[in-house]
Parts: sequence; structure tokens; C-alpha cells
Amino acid sequence: MKKNAILSICLFAFAFFANAQHLTFKGIPITGTCTNFKTKLASQGFTFIYEDNEYLQMEGKFLDLKSMLNVKKTSVTHTVYSVEVTWGEDLYYSEYATNIEEQFKKLKNAMISKYGQPTKEIDDYAWYKGPGIFWELSSGTIEIILRNRCYNCKSGWIYINYIDKAGLKLKEKEEGKIDTTDL
Repeated sequence: MKKNAILSICLFAFAFFANAQHLTFKGIPITGTCTNFKTKLASQGFTFIYEDNEYLQMEGKFLDLKSMLNVKKTSVTHTVYSVEVTWGEDLYYSEYATNIEEQFKKLKNAMISKYGQPTKEIDDYAWYKGPGIFWELSSGTIEIILRNRCYNCKSGWIYINYIDKAGLKLKEKEEGKIDTTDL
């Protein structure tokens, strides 16, 4: 009887960890092959631009704004681990960039309503020269950055990065990095 109970607990734990939570982008889990991810994005109206061994580039609507996507993938299995979204004047979508700071504030509030208070906020983030907001979730990290000043543009652009935790760990494993969780 005890053996059956222990076996049941072990099977439950295995099933739980085997089905790791993944971050999602537009309802699509950030996992699986890049080819499958591209097909799912295409079904939502995104169009193909470019692909190489490191990332896939597509264009389409995100939050009803014309946006550029960079879908990053691992080098060996081509598993998706990150989706970067950008929009603004730098992308030649000037009709969307006129109130970029206002869009950033609305996006921040929408993200807070979905994910809670950010883990970290920085007023002047690195070379972006604008604010950065970060959410560390059990399934990964979300970064939102406003580049409000840039060379030869009036209003800048918004950058959002969804980084899946399990996918990033796979990427590091494929690159031969040591898993430091046991250290």
C-alpha cells in the first residue's frame, strides 16, 4: 500500500515538472520548434520577413499596432525561447510613434493588471536612454523598455521581450553552459 502511494506521488511530481509552465505570446506558448511557432504566428496574421540560425523575423499586429517580431531560437533544436516585439518611429511606423510615451504608460498599466507589480523599474535603462520595467515570473521574464531618444528620430520606440525560462535553460544547455542550480 505504501509503495503504491509513493509511486503515485512520484508519478504526479514527474507529470507536474514535465509539463513546465511556459510564457505565452498572443496566447501561443513560447516553446516548440521555430517552424511550428512561425505557423501559429502566421495564422494570426503575421508575415515572414527573414530567418537564420538564431532568429526568425516577422511583421504583424500586436495590440493593434504594426509591429516587428524577432523570435529567438536555440542553435541545436531550434526551440523558441524568446519573442521580442518593437514598434515606433525607428521602424518607419511614424503614425504609431506620435505618442510613444503615452503608449508606454498604457502598456505598463495593462501589464500590471495582468502580471501584478513589476519586479524592477529603472528610470534610464542602459543605452536605451529610457525607462525599463521587468517582471520575473515563474515561467520567465518580461521586459518593457522605452527608447525615447534616438539618433535622427522624433519620438523613439517601445521594445518588449518575453523570455521563456525553460527555453532559456535549454539554450544555455545547448551552448554547453553549466547549470548552476546545484552549486
